[in-house]
Amino acid sequence: SRGNEGNADVRYPACYTDYQVINVGASGTNGAYMDGTNGDSWWASSFGLSVDLVAPGTTQIVSVPNNPNHPMHITASCSTFGSNGEYECFNGTSSATPHVAGVAALMMSRHNTVLGYHNNLAPEDVEFLLQKYATDKGATGYDDYNGFGLLNAGAVVAQLDSKQQGYRP
Repeated sequence: SRGNEGNADVRYPACYTDYQVINVGASGTNGAYMDGTNGDSWWASSFGLSVDLVAPGTTQIVSVPNNPNHPMHITASCSTFGSNGEYECFNGTSSATPHVAGVAALMMSRHNTVLGYHNNLAPEDVEFLLQKYATDKGATGYDDYNGFGLLNAGAVVAQLDSKQQGYRP
């Protein structure tokens, strides 16, 4: 996760230049870089040259199961909701990053030799495909705020599925 300071300060491990690290920023309600005007007003996603892509990260669109006994239980800025208050809001790049990790896991589960395909995806393949099929936001192409764009699970998985046709042994 890139950080929630709203600046371009270098943060690790997100900013390592290693191809096995995916640097994730948060998006707001419009799917673009979370800047404090498109969702929560009290924070903004950090940005900079190493951002790969953005994923949902504002309380208006991200929720988690409510667990008042968990040591990290959120009580300050978000009320619980659902029929019995079963959910609460979750925000920041800490909520954006699990979206990307989940899609990466889905990609790996769909394309590997265990399923009979002829090759596995390498970590750099996962990063490349996530970037390539992200939905462009902000300036055309790469930009320091949105990276390559908004995470697009459907586009990545559809592309993997179309490439797998005919690869079965």
